[in-house]
Amino acid sequence: MNQCRKTVFSQYADGYLTVFLALSLAVLLPLILTLVEGARRNAVRMQTEIAGNIAVRSVLGEFHQELLRQYDLYFVDASYGTGSASVEQVRHHLQTYMEKNLVSGGADFTGMQLESLTLDGTRFAADARARALREQVYAYMSADPAGLLLSEVLTNVDVWQGLLEDGTVWEEQRQQAKENLREQMEQAREEARENYTAEERQEAEEKGDNTAEKGIREMERFRLLPILRQVFGDVSGLSDAIADPDVISTRGIHYGDALQPANSHGFPRADEALFDLYIAEKCGCYTQPLEKGRLKYQTEYILTGGASDQDSLEKVAERLLLIREAANCAYLFTDQSRMGEAEFLAAIVSFVLFNPELKDAIKIVLLFAWAYLESVRDLRTLFDGGRVPLMKTSETWQTSLLGILTPETAVRGKGSGEGLLYTEYLQALLYLQGSSVKSLRTMDIMEMDIRLTDGNAGFRMDWCLDAFSMTAAVKSRYGYEFVLKKCEGYN
Repeated sequence: MNQCRKTVFSQYADGYLTVFLALSLAVLLPLILTLVEGARRNAVRMQTEIAGNIAVRSVLGEFHQELLRQYDLYFVDASYGTGSASVEQVRHHLQTYMEKNLVSGGADFTGMQLESLTLDGTRFAADARARALREQVYAYMSADPAGLLLSEVLTNVDVWQGLLEDGTVWEEQRQQAKENLREQMEQAREEARENYTAEERQEAEEKGDNTAEKGIREMERFRLLPILRQVFGDVSGLSDAIADPDVISTRGIHYGDALQPANSHGFPRADEALFDLYIAEKCGCYTQPLEKGRLKYQTEYILTGGASDQDSLEKVAERLLLIREAANCAYLFTDQSRMGEAEFLAAIVSFVLFNPELKDAIKIVLLFAWAYLESVRDLRTLFDGGRVPLMKTSETWQTSLLGILTPETAVRGKGSGEGLLYTEYLQALLYLQGSSVKSLRTMDIMEMDIRLTDGNAGFRMDWCLDAFSMTAAVKSRYGYEFVLKKCEGYN
């Protein structure tokens, strides 16, 4: 009897367990399937994000090696060395990297594939007045103690600007003084014809020719020579390199969307002083030529855009001569001792010419000739690696008044050892240069130099980008679709 009861109880217990397990499975199975699908969906989302990050970083990792090596800049060349740049090439690289990092096939857990990828925005080097270039220059230069290096130049920046403007005024006054003397000399000759014999007139003119009048004529002849001939005499030792005519500042420029990526480093645009220091570090000039570049006088090119090294140097010399002549005139016309020398010589000549009224006119022209001679001497000193003070003193004045008789000889010689170097004069001129022009011509130099390296014959800075945004659509064979948006650049 007891045995029979145990058997019946066991049968009932087995039935309850079966029912319990059946009911539990009905509850657990949907939960398990839900968890599996949730895991699959999250895996698809995560893998899409990972593949997108890898693709973006892979493209940014394709930065131009020569641009980094020579100029410490991170940009992706959209031509990839083919000479045929396009946004489509960048998009294709992104797509290739993303496809390779999405797991595909029939047996995988996510079953993902890339449906589409578009490049929505870009930032190229020339966008927004070369913002990308200047931000990277700031990032590179921010660690340098730039303040001390430029303090002396920037302290006198208003003086520099004033000298450039005054140079034109002084030149107008020189021309007026020369014309005034010419008119008075003509009048004096007319009077001499009436009041003196032919022998007396000839004697007076010969004596005049041997002094100030000869010097004035010699300086006028000297002024007509090209400035580099005045400074160097023989220009055969100067660089004869020719600039590449196909550069960013002379052609149609490709622009992107001036994109500002979310992961931006936050650096501001390099201001003029910091950008000028970058130019001084990366580019050559006459006293510090860059042997590896296409042009040797690169800073001079950035200042003037000359067709050749000599053309750029000539134009820089013209600007420096304008500054030096203004500064030297400003000093000379206040130096009582040297003005006395000019007045004494002018008095002798006017007396010999039987016309004392010419003294003041001759004196002014002599002073202008003397200031010009000193200015050319200053340029020669700078080009020889010497120093020239911005404003002269009695001790730093180099030439004598009688040097106007032999200007080619008078401009030779060493400087005073005081003042600013040629490179520091260039820094001041750079600081006064327009920002946009300076940025474009700096990119000209980059293009010319990088085109000399293997595989970069068609390199263009305006097709170099440092930021982009993309939209990628990913689909899973399990029915999930995700859209990924990324906007990144170098940080």
